[in-house]
Amino acid sequence: MKNVSVRVLVLKNAVANVAGGIGAALFNLLLPALVARYLGKLEFTVWNLALQVIIYLQIFGFGLQNAVTRFFAHGHELNDLKDQKQTVKAAIYLSGVFCLMALIAVAALIVFYPVIFADIPAGMVTEFRICIAVLGLSAAVQLFALVPSGIFWGLQRNIIPVAAQLFVRILTIVIVFLILQEFPSLLVLSVTFALCSALVVPLNFLAILRWASDLLKDTLPLNRTRFRELREYCGSMAVWNIAMLLVSGLATMMVGYYDFQRVTSYSLALTLITIMIGLQQALMSPLISAGAKLNARPETQAELPKLLIKSTRICVAGLLVSVVFIKILGDWFLRKWLGSGYSPDILSLLLILAISNMIRNTAVPYAMLLMALNMQRVVQVTVFIEGAITLIASMVLASQFGAVGVAYGALLGAIGGFSANFLFNFKRTRILVPDIGAYAIRSGAILMIPIMVIFLLIR
Repeated sequence: MKNVSVRVLVLKNAVANVAGGIGAALFNLLLPALVARYLGKLEFTVWNLALQVIIYLQIFGFGLQNAVTRFFAHGHELNDLKDQKQTVKAAIYLSGVFCLMALIAVAALIVFYPVIFADIPAGMVTEFRICIAVLGLSAAVQLFALVPSGIFWGLQRNIIPVAAQLFVRILTIVIVFLILQEFPSLLVLSVTFALCSALVVPLNFLAILRWASDLLKDTLPLNRTRFRELREYCGSMAVWNIAMLLVSGLATMMVGYYDFQRVTSYSLALTLITIMIGLQQALMSPLISAGAKLNARPETQAELPKLLIKSTRICVAGLLVSVVFIKILGDWFLRKWLGSGYSPDILSLLLILAISNMIRNTAVPYAMLLMALNMQRVVQVTVFIEGAITLIASMVLASQFGAVGVAYGALLGAIGGFSANFLFNFKRTRILVPDIGAYAIRSGAILMIPIMVIFLLIR
C-alpha cells in the first residue's frame, strides 16, 4: 500500500474522530454547567465524586477496543474474513469476562468508596452509594461496546461508532435537562445519566447488523489461540490502564480526601483537560489501524518512523496551542463558561494540569503506534513507574498544599514519563525510532521541557 493511501485513511478517520471529539467536548462543557444550575454546591461536589466511578471502571476495558482494532486491521489488510470472525468471537467472550470483573469492582466501591470522604454528611451517604451502584452498573455494561467500536475502527469506518456516541450524548443532554427541571436531585440525575449512557451498547451492535453483518454469518467456534492473543494483548494493556488510573483517575479522589472544599474547582479544571486529551486522542487514534496496516507487510514497515515523526509534530503543535490559549484567554473562557463568580483556583489548577498534559501527551502518537505493533509490553515498566511517581508525589504534596499539590504531582509524573521515553524506551523500539536525535529534533518533542519551564516561570 502506498503511503499516500495511508495518509488518506488516517486523515479521513481523524476527521471523523475529531467530530466526535468536538461532540464530547461540548458534552463535557454543557453537562457540568447544566448540573450546577439545578443542584446545590454540596450535591454537585458529591456528583463529581460519584462520576469518578466511571473512570475507575474504564480500567476493566484493558485496551480491548485497541486490541480488536489492531487484529481486525491486520486481518482486513490481508483480506482474511476467517481471521476477522475469530477476533469478533474471542473479543465478545473476553468483554463478558471484563464486565464480570467490573461488576465485582462496583460492589467493592459501593462499600468502601464513600468511607474515604469524611466531609460528606451522614444523611447523604446512602444516596451516594446508590449513585455509585447505578453509574457503576452502566459503566460495566458499556464495556461490551468496545467490541463493535474496535471492529469499525479496524475497518477504517470510524464514523459509525462516532455517530452512535454523538447521538447518545445529545440524547443524554436533552433528557437530563428535561428531567432536572422537574426532579432536581442527585439520585434522579444519576439514574437518567446511567440509562442514557448505556444506550451506546445496543446502538453499536445494531450498527454491526447493518454495516458488517457478514461477520455474524456462519460464526466460527471460539478460537483459543485468538482468545489467548487478545487476552495477552489486554494483559499488557492492563499495566497501561493502571498507570493512567494512577496518573489522573485518582486525582479527584485525593482532592476529596485532602482538600474537600476544592473538589469542584479541581474537577472543573480536570474536565477541560479531559476535553483536550479527548480531542488529541480522537485525532491520533487512527494511527492504530494505520500502523497495523503498515506493519502487516514488510515492504511498508519503513514508513512507520516517518508516520511517527509527522504525527508527533502535529501533536506538539496542538498541545502548545492549547496551553497558550489557556494562558492568554483562560480567564475569559472560564467566565463565559461558569459565570463571573467562578473560583480563581480553577485557572491556576488548569494551567498546571495543562502543562502536565502537554509534557505527557507528546508521546501519544508513539503510544498509539506501539499498540498498533503489539509492542506495548516493551515500555510497560516505565509507564507504571510514571504512574507511581504521579501517585506518590500527589499524595505527599496534597498533604501539604491540597489540590495544588495534586496538580504538581501530575506535573512531576509527566516529566518522569517524558524522560523515561528518551532514556529507556526509544532504544528498545528501533522500528519506530531508529534515530533518537532525529526524532527529537524533527518531531519537536525536545522543545517540551524548555517550553514547560517558560510557562511555569511566567505564571
